[in-house]
Amino acid sequence: MKFTKEKFIFVLILGAAFWPTVQWWFNRAFDGSDDPWGFAAVVLLVIFGGFSSKKPESENETSHFLAISILVYALTFPFVPNLVRGTIAGFALTIVISQQRGTGKWHLGTWALASMTLPWLSSLQFFLGYPMRWITTHLSASFLSMSGMQV
Repeated sequence: MKFTKEKFIFVLILGAAFWPTVQWWFNRAFDGSDDPWGFAAVVLLVIFGGFSSKKPESENETSHFLAISILVYALTFPFVPNLVRGTIAGFALTIVISQQRGTGKWHLGTWALASMTLPWLSSLQFFLGYPMRWITTHLSASFLSMSGMQV
């Protein structure tokens, strides 16, 4: 199975639909907070994900899942952070790639690869860093107090 010109144009149109998230992801990939290798992984996934010897799934079934994911993206766009938007956009992209590869309507491994390129670590550090340091400090002080040290 070859990644056809039509499929490539469709992926470009999908990228245009998710343009704010693509732009955020690209900026985050190269701002120094995360490694930019995720960008290369997604490009390779789009380019080489379309080559398979398996027969593609029915596009009618896939288009329903894709339409639902685009609708969820559009409805939640003003309310959810970029990381969640990126996850939804990655889901839609991997529906297209999974269908083209013949691995099913949606393939968990393909989605996991696409979602690993999102800036999870720096975002988790930002949102959970202070609470985790606070918990660690209080637990350490408690343990030291239990052992008879004045902290």
